[in-house]
Amino acid sequence: MNKDIKEFKEIVKDIAKSSIELKRENLFLKISLNNNKNYVYVVNNQTKEIVFINDVLEKLVGDVLGNKCYDAFSGYIHECEHCNSQKLKINKPYTWVHFNTKLNKLFYIIDVLKVIDGIEYIFEKATDITDQVKELKNIIEKFNL
Repeated sequence: MNKDIKEFKEIVKDIAKSSIELKRENLFLKISLNNNKNYVYVVNNQTKEIVFINDVLEKLVGDVLGNKCYDAFSGYIHECEHCNSQKLKINKPYTWVHFNTKLNKLFYIIDVLKVIDGIEYIFEKATDITDQVKELKNIIEKFNL
């Protein structure tokens, strides 16, 4: 009986340690996702519902968790014409550039399709390149390139 209790205590201790490590990793991940200039979100590929949004993007578009991505980011009632979800391959980054008319910004975007517990999710990181492109255009015009 003492052996069983000792084993049980060890299991509980391991679970507690794993829980603490998981919470720490989760905190580190949230800090890294929320403390950069990139817009990051995750969408259920089947339902198109937003399941994660980082703080930077939330400041731009508001709290859109649970909303359809095409409504939250483009103001559409149906999937966007420019949606690349059909082009994505599991674990293969797909890069593209898109001008969002609702936000009036040009984005450099990296999408990755991941499968978690049998559900496909699109992880998207978008970088606002509007100012850099404007600056480049001014340089080209200034030097007649």
